[in-house]
Amino acid sequence: SGILGRGESVWNGWFLGMLTHRFSAIARKRGEVDKAEYYASYSQGLAKALEKHAWDGRWYRRAFLDSGTVLGSRKLSEFKIDSIAQSWAVLSGLAPKDHVEKAMDSTFAELFDGSNMKLLTPALKNAPFDPGYLKDYPPGVRENGSQYNHAALWAVQAFFKSGNADNAMKVLNLINPFKRTDSPEKSKEYRVEPYVVASDIYAEPSYKGRGGWTWYTGSAGVMYRTILEYLFGVRVEEGYLVLNPSLPSDWTTATINYNRAGTIYKITYEKPVD
Repeated sequence: SGILGRGESVWNGWFLGMLTHRFSAIARKRGEVDKAEYYASYSQGLAKALEKHAWDGRWYRRAFLDSGTVLGSRKLSEFKIDSIAQSWAVLSGLAPKDHVEKAMDSTFAELFDGSNMKLLTPALKNAPFDPGYLKDYPPGVRENGSQYNHAALWAVQAFFKSGNADNAMKVLNLINPFKRTDSPEKSKEYRVEPYVVASDIYAEPSYKGRGGWTWYTGSAGVMYRTILEYLFGVRVEEGYLVLNPSLPSDWTTATINYNRAGTIYKITYEKPVD
C-alpha cells in the first residue's frame, strides 16, 4: 500500500490519504480495530510515498506520466508548478509543516501575479510531452494556465488553513465576480455576468481577465463553503456548531448571520485592539 506508480496524480494521493485517515478514525469509534489499523497504515504509507517521490525541493510535483515525465518539476520549462498538489498537501493534513510552508510560499510566488491565481505555470505551448486535453487549449485558457476557480478556491482554503489569511483574501478577491466587475473598465475586461462564479478566468495577455464558462455551480458551491468554513470558520461537527475563523490582518470585526435548523445565529468576531 501507499506506492505511487507512473500515471499517478499526486493530489489524488493526498486526497486518498486524507480519506483513509478519516476512515481509520471512524472505524476506531465503531470498535473495528483491524480496519482502523489497516486504514491508518495505508494513509501513512501514502504520505511516506508522496514525500519520497513527489517533493521537488520547493513544492510538490503534480503527476507522473507513463512516459516517465514528472509534471510540476523545476526541471521543466513548462508546467513547472501547479496549485492543486500544494493545496491538497495542506488540506490532507499529512504533509510535514516545513514542506507545507515552502510549498504554499512557492504557490503564491509562482502562480499569483496580482490579477490571476494561475492553475499552473508556465502554460503548455511547446512542451514535447502530452499530459492530455489541457494542452489542446491555448496558453492561459481553462486548465492550460488560466485561473481555474475551483483549484484557486482550494488554494484559498489551504492559505486559510495554514494561517496565511492575507494571501487567502488576495486570491479570494480575484475569484469574486463582484470584485472583478466593480468598475466599467474591469467589467469590459471580465465580459461575463457579474453575479455568478465563472469556472475560469483567462490569464494570458490576449485574453487576460476574461471570464470563462459561467453558471458553474461547482465553483459556486466551493466558494460558498470556502467563505463560510475557512474565512468565518463556521462548521457543524458531530451536531455542534464550531467557530474557528481565520480573518485577514486588516479586519478588526466581522459579522455573519447563519441559519441552521430554522434558527438564525448572528455571529460577530472582534479583534482586540492593541
